[in-house]
Amino acid sequence: MSAYSSAYSSASDDGSWTPAAYHGIAKVRGTEENKRMVCCAIPYDLKTKNILLISSRKKAGLWTLPKGGREEGEALPAAALREAWEEGGVRGYIMTEECIREIATARTRIHFFPLQVSGLLESWPEDTREREWVTVEEAISRTYWRPEQAEALTTFLEWRDQLLGENDQAEDDGLDRLRSFVLLFPYFSCS
Repeated sequence: MSAYSSAYSSASDDGSWTPAAYHGIAKVRGTEENKRMVCCAIPYDLKTKNILLISSRKKAGLWTLPKGGREEGEALPAAALREAWEEGGVRGYIMTEECIREIATARTRIHFFPLQVSGLLESWPEDTREREWVTVEEAISRTYWRPEQAEALTTFLEWRDQLLGENDQAEDDGLDRLRSFVLLFPYFSCS
């Protein structure tokens, strides 16, 4: 098990990890102007090409991506995966080692990671939240109140389309390339 996952997870024989109960591990403040380091998952279904949104905890009727602060000693992709599990009950795999978009706001630096969803749990830490699968375009529209998320979803759409290509054969090849990320980075998985 790697150092970043030991604080909140347990490793299985195949190298994947399952988040354990979260007990308030200290949040990490970024060094650049003391900005809070935030990680955001973009939960994606390769088959339906849809994004999973979750209801906002604080703003009724609004939708968001799972996100939250990075914990001390935690890798950025692992933080995005943990947030998806805590807020949305998502099981899956981070699709790339590097974030596809990094956005600085007045108080935070947000890192966005695409996450291939392998399943949804029936019970999870914040299971009072609603979940809904929507197209990427609909997700962009619904996150209007979080412009950094809408911007990152636009980047995701470009990133995905670059991998998938324009025709059916390219799409099949692109899906194989997307799936290969899972094989390259199995330690960023929750299966």
